[in-house]
Amino acid sequence: MTSTKAILARAAKFITDLDSDTDWHLYSTMFDVEDIANNVNRLYRSQTFRDPDYTSCVNQLFQNIADIDEDLSAIPVKIVNACS
Repeated sequence: MTSTKAILARAAKFITDLDSDTDWHLYSTMFDVEDIANNVNRLYRSQTFRDPDYTSCVNQLFQNIADIDEDLSAIPVKIVNACS
């Protein structure tokens, strides 16, 4: 069985490969995790400058959400499944 950590990493890769203009401020507010997103070092900066660590920052966001609420962390995976 694939771990939640691995599944979330795949979702982060898929989402960042699709689009580098994801509105993380909006999505984090929609799911009431803006504090978590704001505490992911370089999430917004890496996105703005299209830095190579952007995918890792998104993955960190997903992992941090999973640490708080594993059910909530399933949302990115559902989005990826709907798009695949």
